[in-house]
Amino acid sequence: MTKSEKRVKLHSSQLTAHSSQANFLFISTYPTELLITGNNNHHAEGVLCSLSSAWRSFCVQILTKGRFYLMKYRRGKLLGLMLTLALVIGLLPVMSLTAYATESTYTITIPSTLEVYDSGWNELEGGITASGTLASGKQLVITASSDNGFKFVHQTDNTQTVSYDFCASSTDLTPITEWTFDSLSTDSITQTAGINVEDITYKLGGTYTETVTFTAEIVDATIDLSTLTAYEAQDGDILTGTAGADAHITIADEATITLKDATITSINTSNKWAGITCEGDATIILSGNNKVKGGHMYYPGIHIASGSTLTIQGSGSLTVSSNGIGAGIGGGYNGIHCGNIVIEGGTISATGGNDGAGIGGASRSSCGNITISGGTITAKGGSYAAGIGGGHQTTCGNITISGGTITATGGDYAAGIGGGSETPCGDITITTDVTSVTATKGSDAPNSIGAGRDSSCGTVTIGGTTGQRTESTYTYTPSN
Repeated sequence: MTKSEKRVKLHSSQLTAHSSQANFLFISTYPTELLITGNNNHHAEGVLCSLSSAWRSFCVQILTKGRFYLMKYRRGKLLGLMLTLALVIGLLPVMSLTAYATESTYTITIPSTLEVYDSGWNELEGGITASGTLASGKQLVITASSDNGFKFVHQTDNTQTVSYDFCASSTDLTPITEWTFDSLSTDSITQTAGINVEDITYKLGGTYTETVTFTAEIVDATIDLSTLTAYEAQDGDILTGTAGADAHITIADEATITLKDATITSINTSNKWAGITCEGDATIILSGNNKVKGGHMYYPGIHIASGSTLTIQGSGSLTVSSNGIGAGIGGGYNGIHCGNIVIEGGTISATGGNDGAGIGGASRSSCGNITISGGTITAKGGSYAAGIGGGHQTTCGNITISGGTITATGGDYAAGIGGGSETPCGDITITTDVTSVTATKGSDAPNSIGAGRDSSCGTVTIGGTTGQRTESTYTYTPSN
């Protein structure tokens, strides 16, 4: 053994050699590296449980066809909230971090060592544990990242690598890099974790190193609709996935939620509720592609409680419709009144059922004010209902369009924008800030923008000019 070599101090378990030669095995250490060498056709066994080094590591000694192999995995600092504490706890048996965010407090514990015995599944003993409290509509997400793309790299020959993936369990080897905690409590909640190592039978012997960084973050909660039968979305929630037949999705009063690639279209028709019900003032942000359809035939795709306001924002898309005789967005049949509707962005296609507007009221159900300031909107009313405005035999408030590209088509006897059959509506104002507005009246309707058949309308103002539009299809594009 040279002067630069010294034996590693072993703890807990000792290395045992079986050989007719007593001195075939030697161990050499450097400040941050470990090397095991040995002659072919000899056997060594044991686990290096802990090393006398100031940073966390885990090692594996593997015997394959007479060669000795060693892997070493070095955990990096836990970045972010408490860097100094992460460095201190790096010297402890476990890695534990307590952090504070607005209305959230959490403690994370991750074991500092992982004993890897072979290729395949190697479990992180104790898993990833968290405790504490989360604010409403929040999740704790722990993310693993790797400097080497989740590969151990040979110390002296960086072309030699051993790939691995973090996985949830021995029965689910799908690669993951995130662990999400939807709720926390004072009692620890543990998620199983480990790594799945590729076949190392013919890998070059020597030292392999890798650095992984764990980052913790409080984020808005992502809610998988496929797992729910009833859910009241809270402020900050992100709804995603496909809802089942009995899903009852509501939005809490004054909550802002995101629809992200959400599908709510298969609700059982015996369930007397809308695809989404806004119980008070609510904001929906559109992300990705979303589809919503009413459940019971009397209900709209999205319902807004009377006296409340729904605001729709975002850059995603929404296809929304009734499942019978409700509006696409707005009210339902016979007393299922709706409040105010504000649309500020998104690509929206809204289709009403019989007697229901694409956006607005439905049969014998009033609608509040409708305000559109942006987005690309296509709205089609059912029979006797406007594309944007009133349903059949009801009332509608004021309609103001000050931005976006709008296409609205009325059903029989109904305006494209304005009143449905036998439905008075308020003032209609279209400003010069729009990109374009195209309105098509239904058969036997008097106006494309204005009152429907046997209806009345307030003042219609388009680009500063007053008067209803009687053309079958009327397009307004402001001059530059």
